[in-house]
Amino acid sequence: MAMDNLDNSFNEIKIALLREFIVLTESLNFTQAAKKLDIPQPVLSRHIREFEEYAGGTLFRRSTRHVRLTTMGTLIQQEVMKILKQVDHSVSVIDHFTERAKKHLSIAYLGDAFNNILVKTIDEFREKYHSINVDYQETELGKIVDLIRANEYDFGLILRPNVVDTFDDLHTLALQKDPLYAVVNCVHPIAKQQFTSLKEIANYPIIRTNPKIHSYAENFSTNFFIKNHIDFTLQKEYPNFNTCLF
Repeated sequence: MAMDNLDNSFNEIKIALLREFIVLTESLNFTQAAKKLDIPQPVLSRHIREFEEYAGGTLFRRSTRHVRLTTMGTLIQQEVMKILKQVDHSVSVIDHFTERAKKHLSIAYLGDAFNNILVKTIDEFREKYHSINVDYQETELGKIVDLIRANEYDFGLILRPNVVDTFDDLHTLALQKDPLYAVVNCVHPIAKQQFTSLKEIANYPIIRTNPKIHSYAENFSTNFFIKNHIDFTLQKEYPNFNTCLF
């Protein structure tokens, strides 16, 4: 029995061939083994002959009715099972420290409103959960809703989710409550006030992002006046929030 030859040749043997050998030893039927491996039977037969050449002896006794392991085949079966068990364990250990083993968490968030909070929170999350890969994307509110509804992202971080609550297929959870702010130029008459009111703000012309470009712009601006039955003057609409500011 040429075991020395087998030891010297294992470096040249593919793991897939070893797995094919084990499947055949379990079924002792070339047709069934080939079907389970999803390869043609002649290919399996050729691989087993190549393996026997590596081993330097006959591993199976074949007849028209039966396939049986030889004494050498039984011994090699035991050793190959040990090898494959070790290979599977080693791959599992390696995967634990690579991206392949990582689960994914994807977050879409609304601009600068969450930048500081998100970065700190994700850093803390990664420290605690090394096996989870976190992806996050800054985008507009409408895009966040689209990403969540299409199951492309796990969840989104938004402000004032009252519009999202109108969708039956979406659900919101409150993380914290923020005060409502009015953004004015530093030379504006109310700029030095610590607090103001919707009624006082309504005395001045209002600008907002264009609802035709951002479908939820109205809900997060002038709708506050409408819901409180306060008259206001809409002076101009801009394509995005940054343009409103600058």
